[in-house]
Amino acid sequence: MNRFDPDAFLPLDEEEQALMASLEADEWRPVANLADEKEKVTTAVRHTIKKEKRINLCLTQNAPTKT
Repeated sequence: MNRFDPDAFLPLDEEEQALMASLEADEWRPVANLADEKEKVTTAVRHTIKKEKRINLCLTQNAPTKT
């Protein structure tokens, strides 16, 4: 019994089609040190979503001018 139904994920966009084609062509290779790679990615994600500082912004609405 096939556990993967290829039609379950259609329609694929161009990027998804390119990824699937490269995966099926065995172009993907495992990394040498998985733990180091996971740490690099985790650090990059933490720095990307890290809040640097809080900013409060107060806006006023302009009153209509008299003509």
